[in-house]
Formats: sequence, C-alpha cells, structure tokens
Amino acid sequence: MSTVRLRQVFYWGALLLLIVLALTWGMDRILPQQPYVAVVQCSKNMKTCTAPLNGLDKTATLVFDNGIHANEPMQLSLQLPKKLASNVDSIQFTLQGKDHYMGVSSMELTQRPVQNKWQANILLPGSDNNTITWQLDVTMTQEDGSHRSVLFEFAVPPKNDKKAVTPSSEIQQSYALD
Repeated sequence: MSTVRLRQVFYWGALLLLIVLALTWGMDRILPQQPYVAVVQCSKNMKTCTAPLNGLDKTATLVFDNGIHANEPMQLSLQLPKKLASNVDSIQFTLQGKDHYMGVSSMELTQRPVQNKWQANILLPGSDNNTITWQLDVTMTQEDGSHRSVLFEFAVPPKNDKKAVTPSSEIQQSYALD
C-alpha cells in the first residue's frame, strides 16, 4: 500500500472519529435525562402513602392530613429524609385526572421545610357518577439542578356512592420505573 493511500485512510479515519466524538460529546447535557418515577397507588383508607427514592435507601411520604375526599380543601404534606431535604431547592406538585380530563393544577413549593416537611392545600372536584383517579406528580429539584420525581395515584369515589371503600377494592401498591 502506498504512503499516499495510507495517509488518506488515516485522515478519513481521524475525521470519522472526530465526527463521532462531536456527536456524542456532552449528549447527557444536551438531551434531557429521564427522571426516576415511582408510581405509587394510595388507598382512600390510608392517610399516608410511601414511595421509594431512586439511589437512596429512603422513602418520600405523602400524608393526607384529613384523608382523601372531594369537594373540600385537603391539606397534603410531603415528608423527605433529612439528607435529601437539605439538598432540595424546590418542589413542584402537578395534579391531574388520570382517566378523566379534569384540568391540570400545578404549584411550586419553594419554602424551606420545617422538620423536612412541605405542605400544600388542594381541592379535588368530585364526580356524581364516576370514580376519578387522580395523579399527583411530585418533582423535587435539587440544588445541583437534578430532579427526582414520584407519581402518586389515588381514587375518589362518586359523590353519590354511599358504600364504604374497602382495601380489597383499591388498587394494590405497585412501583414502575420509566
């Protein structure tokens, strides 16, 4: 093989390598990272719902201070482990219906927690005929800009449903990773 041909192969190979490096360099910064999402089913009879946190042997706990109900203000509390709470810059709650479009409500909580606890007041509209499954997406933004997300789901029976909701009629707790 002549030196001219060898030189051409070398240059084309180097050019190809530079193109590949240019295309892949910093892709983790250019493309958004998929946040970890744990989907947790909360029972109407429970006042607390616990979700695992990715990368930590800890959990986030959503507390329904007065239970889950529609057409009345509800106070929600999110409790985080101290290690995570000290690094959280803000928390975003996004509430929407899963099976029925009932609008989207979003609120950002930026106040530093008292005892690792953030609180919000929400009002869930009820339905006369259908059970509405609500999704509360909790996104925690840490001081370094990274995000952790947990999705809580809970069902609210129709207003005219007089029968009690039993744990066996609720969806069992499950976790799913995206």
